[in-house]
Amino acid sequence: MPVSLSPCSLPAGERDAGSLREFYFNEWATSMNSKPERDVEKAYPLPEFIAKLRRLADALEQGERFEIQIAGERISVPVRAIFNIEHEREGESEEIEFQIKWENPQ
Repeated sequence: MPVSLSPCSLPAGERDAGSLREFYFNEWATSMNSKPERDVEKAYPLPEFIAKLRRLADALEQGERFEIQIAGERISVPVRAIFNIEHEREGESEEIEFQIKWENPQ
């Protein structure tokens, strides 16, 4: 499968053979992965957040796949996903995270 590589964005002073090899390997590896890595945190107005939680609860109760759009990307959560709740405290700051985790088949 031919791979189209983008022009090297390394600064000219960092374009030694090892750096170029690593740059193009990373480009190739990313192109082979159908979904690029992503780490997004998106705030929603309370009514939208409630609606998303309600749809999630309905899908869980019905044993169905859950579809959600987060920051412009549509995500499909499989029924086999694992659900957990995490609590973090650091100084005066506290956070609760409702987490949904799964592995995509290769």
